[in-house]
Amino acid sequence: MHFVSHAWRYEYSTFLGALANWDSHKGADVTYYWVDAFVVNQHIADSYPMEWWSTRFAQAVGDVGSTILVSLPWEDPIPLKRVWVIWEIFSA
Repeated sequence: MHFVSHAWRYEYSTFLGALANWDSHKGADVTYYWVDAFVVNQHIADSYPMEWWSTRFAQAVGDVGSTILVSLPWEDPIPLKRVWVIWEIFSA
């Protein structure tokens, strides 16, 4: 399984295209992705206490064991300008 860190500013097709590109080079038959938008209810995410994010969520990201960082465009990647993504990378 792979945790996928990305900027939400990407169009969904760009996000899926990046994963398809990565998937085409890895060689395994089946791959599972842990995507925060599908795991954490984003409509109530702001109601979680900061302690939950800094403990349980951070531990879950780290426990996945592998991280894919969707970094586009290559010469000026959006995720590296997002504090949340930097924190995800740190947690991974």
